[in-house]
Amino acid sequence: MRRKGSRSTGTQAGNRPVTRGRRFNLTLQTMTLLLTVLVVLISLGVVFAASVVTVSRHTEAIIEAHLLDLARTLARMQQVRIAMDDLDPARNLQPIVDRMTQTTQAELVVIMNTDGLRYAHTYPDMAYKLFTGGDEDRALKGEEYVSKTTGRFGPIVHAFTPIYNSAGQQVGVAVVGVFRDTLAETITQVARPVYLATTAGLLVGIMGAVFLAKRVKATIFGLEPREIATLLQEREAMLGSIREGILAIDRQHRITLVNEAGRRLLGLKGEVMGTSIQEALPNTRLPMVLETREPEFDHEQVLGETVVLTSTVPIIVDGEVVGAIASFRDKTEVTRLAEELTGVKKFVEALRAQTHEFMNKLHTIAGLIQLGSYDEAVDYIFQTTRIQQDVVSFILKKVKDPATAGLLLGKLSEARERGVVVEIDPKSLLTSLPAHFDSNAVAVVLGNLLQNAIEAVEKLEKSRRRVTVFLYQDSEQLTIKVKDQGQGIPAGILPKMYEKGFTTKSGRGNYGIGLPLVKREVEAVGGQIKVDSSPTEGTCFTITIPMHLNVNDKREE
Repeated sequence: MRRKGSRSTGTQAGNRPVTRGRRFNLTLQTMTLLLTVLVVLISLGVVFAASVVTVSRHTEAIIEAHLLDLARTLARMQQVRIAMDDLDPARNLQPIVDRMTQTTQAELVVIMNTDGLRYAHTYPDMAYKLFTGGDEDRALKGEEYVSKTTGRFGPIVHAFTPIYNSAGQQVGVAVVGVFRDTLAETITQVARPVYLATTAGLLVGIMGAVFLAKRVKATIFGLEPREIATLLQEREAMLGSIREGILAIDRQHRITLVNEAGRRLLGLKGEVMGTSIQEALPNTRLPMVLETREPEFDHEQVLGETVVLTSTVPIIVDGEVVGAIASFRDKTEVTRLAEELTGVKKFVEALRAQTHEFMNKLHTIAGLIQLGSYDEAVDYIFQTTRIQQDVVSFILKKVKDPATAGLLLGKLSEARERGVVVEIDPKSLLTSLPAHFDSNAVAVVLGNLLQNAIEAVEKLEKSRRRVTVFLYQDSEQLTIKVKDQGQGIPAGILPKMYEKGFTTKSGRGNYGIGLPLVKREVEAVGGQIKVDSSPTEGTCFTITIPMHLNVNDKREE
């Protein structure tokens, strides 16, 4: 009997003592490594188990078929059939069994009669003894099969085949067997490539896990999960605290980020993350910025009745455009701050003009007093006070916007200082400004037009030093008209006067920016500019601003 034992080896890991209350924080790299190795182990384990089961069953089936073929061969041998009828069958059958045992991998070869009496056996001392496997009953009745049992020498696999004589009568049974330990060893040898492939796969998986862990760590700039979570929370808090609207898209034009201020300014409703930017903002310029890779700053756009300033910047990573981000600022808030910053300057200029004017009047009063013309001095004082009061009362009654009224008073004082008469048309009426055309826009338009008109007539003869202002607002539009009695604008200059930097004035200063600013403010809200000019009648600028915006008047972002 050729039986081989097996030896198993194993490892035992000791328990590491843990200090009470101590916390162990795994780094992201370690977590990634452990998770990846775990996934590889589970995957390879499933594949390994399935492969071993398949190989074992297939190998066992091949061996059983081989044993059955050997049993058939033995049962059909002519010498065996003849020897079964001898008076001493063992004398001729034992040599046949010995040869088969030596030339095949069978560990047990038995020939017995139909009573279960062994005639020949791999171990000759077992001859002429009854078969004791316990699984031979069906074979004694003429059935051919493979059986697994536990015999005298341990677990074994038997292949039974009936033996028939020349007359077709069953005279015995041929049995070929192999011990289960040998079968298991054979299966192990066949499955060894599976073990080696699994081990190699595990090593490759571990190396890949180490590489992946390092790569992930480098990709996220060495940050740990807690740090990433903290940064994300800080980002959300920062975006929520920013008063400007923020919106970002990816390369496929999908919205990837928008804060609450952005939702409010853009009028976005519901969940918009992941949706196309064209669906949320049909007139957006964000996709164009993706293609041009050029940023755009302070671009005016009208949303509803709100004018916003938009700055759009492409997001470039490793030289590739991966998205774009836009910021939106309510121009009203920006101009409110500008008014706070520039209001002092306007106030100082108005005070300076009025101080100079009243200083001249005080000198006049002082001269009259020194001359003893007290009545004339009193009359002069009352007349000056009445005129000033009438002007202030008229403006405050006709112009309800404080900033615009202040601008007019300041320009009136400046004009008087320069010897120019500024008249406000009695039919003027301004009760409220359009929502999209605030006080700052009026200051830009009306202030620049008045300044140009005053400068146009201040050096002319006294009779022509006149400027007329007309403000009127109804339910449809706001009209601003400024007319001077100057020498007009030459026909050759009219097409160029809105070009930035173009001017006919001499000397130092920021010239050539007033009219371009006027044109930008008016066109931004769908307004119109009309100019009438002639050398004899002077120049008249007429500005019309719609009180309510039409959707078609919106400019692209």
